[in-house]
Amino acid sequence: MSEIDERADALYDSAYIAGMKAGWNFAVDNDSAGMQAAIAARDGYLKVLAQPRFPQTYCSQCGRELGPGNEGVSSCGDHK
Repeated sequence: MSEIDERADALYDSAYIAGMKAGWNFAVDNDSAGMQAAIAARDGYLKVLAQPRFPQTYCSQCGRELGPGNEGVSSCGDHK
């Protein structure tokens, strides 16, 4: 693993831990409204993860266009 990957992993872990602490504090304070406000403040930032990575995917065997998606398929049996 490269130093860049290790740093990225450490940043992801740090963000995860910060989120866990914030969630814990909302729970301890029984602050449902605060928790909902924190979630709403991030609304839209994760939408990119719900969108397909590729505007067009294909079958490697026959070349058929399969539409938007995160990956194509290798065999016609996977799309028929």
